[in-house]
Amino acid sequence: MEESFFMIDEDRAMFTFKEKKATVRVFCEDIMFFESYGHYITVHMKDKSTYTFRGRLKDIDEVLEKHGFMRVHRGFIVNPSYVHRVRCTALSLGTDRESVPVSRLYKPRVYKELKV
Repeated sequence: MEESFFMIDEDRAMFTFKEKKATVRVFCEDIMFFESYGHYITVHMKDKSTYTFRGRLKDIDEVLEKHGFMRVHRGFIVNPSYVHRVRCTALSLGTDRESVPVSRLYKPRVYKELKV
């Protein structure tokens, strides 16, 4: 992953990436989910802000899986801390219950991890 990377700062996990030639650092605990579209990834934050950068979801998954994040779909990685409701094919996240799809491939693992 050339344009984004993960680092630990002062005992709090941070995700660092480049957006529009600026370096952005966000605390992982504030990330609700990652969404991939083509070669771009959008980071959805708990304060409803978003950031978009070029990258591969696979690279993010490999790094953040060790820190509690979970792949739920080919195009989505979620922070389980924000899951409020598990439905058959989707997860409701955040205070406004934003919906993220769960694919058949990842459903058994998601149910096991979330103890559904």
